[in-house]
Amino acid sequence: MKRFVSILLVCLLLCTAMPLSVFAADDPMKVVLSVEGFTLGEGYFVEPTEYTVSQINDLVKKDGYGPFTEDTLTAGMATLAMFNDKGLTVTINYGTWESGGYLDKIADIDNGNVNFPAAVTANGGPSNDNYNKNADKDLGAADYEPWSGWMSTVNDEFPAVSLCDLVLKTASLTNRYGNTYVIRWQFALSRPAQGEDAGFDMNRGLGYPGWDGKDPYFRHANKDQAMIAYAESSNTRAKAKAKPVLEKLDATQSEVDGTIESLGKAPTVWDRILDFFDRIVAFFKNLFKRG
Repeated sequence: MKRFVSILLVCLLLCTAMPLSVFAADDPMKVVLSVEGFTLGEGYFVEPTEYTVSQINDLVKKDGYGPFTEDTLTAGMATLAMFNDKGLTVTINYGTWESGGYLDKIADIDNGNVNFPAAVTANGGPSNDNYNKNADKDLGAADYEPWSGWMSTVNDEFPAVSLCDLVLKTASLTNRYGNTYVIRWQFALSRPAQGEDAGFDMNRGLGYPGWDGKDPYFRHANKDQAMIAYAESSNTRAKAKAKPVLEKLDATQSEVDGTIESLGKAPTVWDRILDFFDRIVAFFKNLFKRG
């Protein structure tokens, strides 16, 4: 018995002498993705959604890809996983999901309810009264504007390569949020330039500097951390309040940051009661619509 106690004491001493990180679980890699139509005033096509590497592997294996590790996962494969998860059909050009591919269009996603923000119209973009209508529900290159299309940021920066070639772990621009990576697919508007400042430059119309270094049309807010909080939140009422802010094309940084704290709070009992009644109301509304 004494020998057992001695061994136990030695083990306890060794444990207390070791750094806690030895026993701490590694922070698992997560990817948060969204698909956005803010320049059209159409809001989120896909709200911020979080995936682990394991979930991504499960979602892309039907296409013959994977398995991937944290060290080999590309932004392109994470994107494909999201599209598979949401049941969306897409077309890519100039390559494949494994290399060089660029997102051309997403099928059957455009709801057509455009409401161009003032930041678009005031800087040479289309207005609600004067724009090229989309002939179908697919959304991609040359819809609404001749040079429009899908642009992507990874952790709030435009990658210099196709996302299909961008290994998240080795990307120099992605070490901002621990082991979490944020990929935003944003529909950008642009028309051929007919003068020094003519047209609606894709980068500048999203609030980033232009390809030529010119100032953006407005100062964009970094929404990544709010998107992580949104994707991880179980507080439906906080998410409902945060969503219009995140969907605002030219939201200020203070507006965006103001949503993070509430998204991180667990729903109260009162929140759950209100959610319950909201679901009842929604149920009867749908019932009467079907009737």
